[in-house]
Amino acid sequence: MKRHKTKDTLKFLFLVLLAFSFGNLSAQNLTGPTSVEETSTHTYTFNDGTTYLYDGWDVSGGTLISNSESGSIYTAVVQWGIMGSGSISFKKKAIIVETLNVTINQPVTVVTELNYIHNITPR
Repeated sequence: MKRHKTKDTLKFLFLVLLAFSFGNLSAQNLTGPTSVEETSTHTYTFNDGTTYLYDGWDVSGGTLISNSESGSIYTAVVQWGIMGSGSISFKKKAIIVETLNVTINQPVTVVTELNYIHNITPR
């Protein structure tokens, strides 16, 4: 009887640990735009409620302009490069905590004055 109880307890503990290990997968702690224009500058924020002693940012496809922290809120300002893909990651020490993939698009050209060709035909 005791052995059966121990086995059930181990199964329960395993399920609890499994639930906790997948609990943070749906949380989006790193926020900011994921579709940007070439050479544009944007702000990204990471906040999971934890204060990290050794925090940092990794940027691919752009340049980290500045970063700051206030309590458990970490902010990065990124200037994105040329068209393609990029990413920004928040890390503690050398371990990446979360990554956001970014699509870098060509700037949209807006035509403000339109030229029309009119044909005038006599009646």
